[in-house]
Amino acid sequence: MLMTMVETREVAATARLNMRPAQPEDMSFIVDCIRSAESAGTGRVSYAEIFGLTPQELDHLLTQLADDDTGQHEHSLNAFYILEREGKPVAGASAWIEGQEGLPSGTLKSQVISFALGFDRWRQATEQLKQVASINIARQTGALQLDGFYTVPEERGKGHVQMLIHQIVDLKLRQHPELNKAQILLMNENPAAQKAYRKAGFEVVRETRTDDTAVIRMLNGSGRVLMEKAL
Repeated sequence: MLMTMVETREVAATARLNMRPAQPEDMSFIVDCIRSAESAGTGRVSYAEIFGLTPQELDHLLTQLADDDTGQHEHSLNAFYILEREGKPVAGASAWIEGQEGLPSGTLKSQVISFALGFDRWRQATEQLKQVASINIARQTGALQLDGFYTVPEERGKGHVQMLIHQIVDLKLRQHPELNKAQILLMNENPAAQKAYRKAGFEVVRETRTDDTAVIRMLNGSGRVLMEKAL
């Protein structure tokens, strides 16, 4: 069957896309990925809400998170993969195997945050952190985690998220044949993201919810959703 002109253009565009691990020179793009994931399209970044950060403090924190070289949490540059066209990043996502180094990703991320902000700033946010923890869902140790999805505005709606998921999963399975599950953890009030992940074979397996308006404002949503896919 002959392809339409639109389909032909889409195939040609896809053929020019290349996925690669993120490099230090991608730092500003990775920070954009983190900022987008944490704001969920609201313009309010969760870390700024939780810790009361100025724009300059927020930029410093996001850079510190990306600069962490463990590759074992969703914001580490070493966990990111870039989808690029002709050398220009068009989309990105992070991926790691939960607990591979012996500690949960949340613990590793918290260590970076507390170091970047200082213990006093962390202690002052104790109540906010407890509120946030009330809707947390634990990631499964040994499962492939996918997070931090971001597509530049002019490239949205072209299936880049599905492409990243498929290519990352294929790569991780070649590196770790024992993997049998992939997970995505996101805020519940993000139907567009859930739709994209369903297209890639993920299904919702657990949800949490709160009516606490403070939590809803801090996290840009009233709960979390865990989606899974068998590998």
